Amino acid sequence: MAGYCVQAFFGISCPVAAPFFWLALGLLASLFNAGVSLLLQQAIDTALAGAGARFWRLLWFALGYILLLCALGSLSALSAKQLTGRMVQQLRQDVFAGILRRRPLAFAQAGTANYLSALTNDMRLVEEHHIAALLQGFELLALLAATLVLLLRLSPLV
Repeated sequence: MAGYCVQAFFGISCPVAAPFFWLALGLLASLFNAGVSLLLQQAIDTALAGAGARFWRLLWFALGYILLLCALGSLSALSAKQLTGRMVQQLRQDVFAGILRRRPLAFAQAGTANYLSALTNDMRLVEEHHIAALLQGFELLALLAATLVLLLRLSPLV
């Protein structure tokens, strides 16, 4: 599976760093998601202190932060979709090449539905249940790590 991750992002002759573009975007989006809690903490502290001018500056900063967070999330989702599409395309090519390497007698023994299922339904299931879950797992792991670092930064006694 890791070989497909490396080869799928920009084609067969892609550099190894290409799939890490998605990983970097996902990590950055996760870090920004964890940073929302710091922003909310600052907003609550400023509002309780009664600093009106600082609160408005913080509000404008929060608006820009949220727009940046939306842009990062969109780029991360688009790059994950592109990576998933290329991984599935590479898997389909490998399955198709494997089917063509079979002997003619094997085609007669197995039904055509098995071959069509391998190229269509099975690939969809792999995409939905394995690749998408793997990519989402990476994002959630990065979010967990960022949240843990933030928690230890705010309260080292935990």
